[in-house]
Amino acid sequence: MIEIRKASIKDIEGITLVSSYLGYEASSIEESRKRLKDILASKFDTVWVCVEDNTIKGWLHLFVAMRLASPTFAEIGGLVVDQSYRRSGVGKRLVAEAIQWAKINKLTLRVRCNLKREQANKFYESLGFNNEKAQQVHELPFHN
Repeated sequence: MIEIRKASIKDIEGITLVSSYLGYEASSIEESRKRLKDILASKFDTVWVCVEDNTIKGWLHLFVAMRLASPTFAEIGGLVVDQSYRRSGVGKRLVAEAIQWAKINKLTLRVRCNLKREQANKFYESLGFNNEKAQQVHELPFHN
């Protein structure tokens, strides 16, 4: 049976493994553990996991974003589903948790998705998300 629940630090190995499917440079378990620990300690962040047979099949990170010039909103910071569980409803169920949370807290829910992730963009549009704007991300890194 598939269960959606809030993540705990004990989920880190499964979260890290599933995260590798995003195509980003893999983080070590230690790096991921620190990030998850900080996120779980934050009152502005929530992480849900989808679990079947004690195995993480997907996760969703939601955070509250405050802006000086616009109303506070909730944003999906990441959603990843195990490749073998895609198109099975796991992502939809995780997003449903985020939608429910945003409704309860009376916040607009946003998600940013790279234009090259065509399937992901179609997925969000199928769930009723509107494409509000296209933008570029400019970065000034101060790390190694």
